[in-house]
Amino acid sequence: MKSTLIFAGIFLAGLLLGSQNPFPDLMAVEGLKTCIVDVLLLLIGIGVGADVTTFTRLKKMDRSTLAVPFLIATGSILGTGLVAFLFPLVGFHSGLAVGAGFGFYSLSSIILTDLQGVELGTIALLANLARELFTILSAPLLVKWFGGMAPIASAGATSMDVTLPVIQRYSGSEYTLVAIFNGIILTLLVPILVPILGS
Repeated sequence: MKSTLIFAGIFLAGLLLGSQNPFPDLMAVEGLKTCIVDVLLLLIGIGVGADVTTFTRLKKMDRSTLAVPFLIATGSILGTGLVAFLFPLVGFHSGLAVGAGFGFYSLSSIILTDLQGVELGTIALLANLARELFTILSAPLLVKWFGGMAPIASAGATSMDVTLPVIQRYSGSEYTLVAIFNGIILTLLVPILVPILGS
C-alpha cells in the first residue's frame, strides 16, 4: 500500500507541476511522452524477457485467457452504457462510446470531441483517466478481493504500459504477458469502436 500511495503522490505532484507549466519548451516537444512510454516498455520487456519462467507459466495458463480482452471490452462498454442509462447525463449511446475508450483517454477523448463536441470529449478524458488512476491506487485490494486478473480488467488498455508495473508487482509476473496482450488488443479496438459507437 505504501508504493500505491507513492504513485498517487507522484501523480498529484505532476498535476500541480503541470498546472504551473514550468517547462513550456519541453512540453511542446512532439512525441516526448511517447518516447518516455517507449523506454518504459523497453525496460519492462527486458525484465519480462530475462524471466524465462514467465513464458513457461503463460503456456500453462488456460487458453481462455485469450478471451480476456474481449470480455473486458464487453464489460466496459455495457457498464458505462448502464451508468449512462441510469444517470442520463450524456445518454446511453454516448455512454457506450465513453466505455469503448478502455482507459485510453488521450485517443478516445480526441475522437469523441471531434464527433460530439468538447463536453463528451472531456467526460471521456476524465472517465478513462479515472480508470487508470483507480487501478494504480487499488491494485493491491483488487488482487486480494478478486484475484490476479482483476487489475488487468480494471486497467483496460493501459495494462500494457502505464499500469503494467503495478500489475506486475501485485498480480505477479505470470500475469505480465496477459496484461500486455490485453492492452494491445484493447488499444487496437479503441479507434474502431469509439467512432462506431460515438457517431
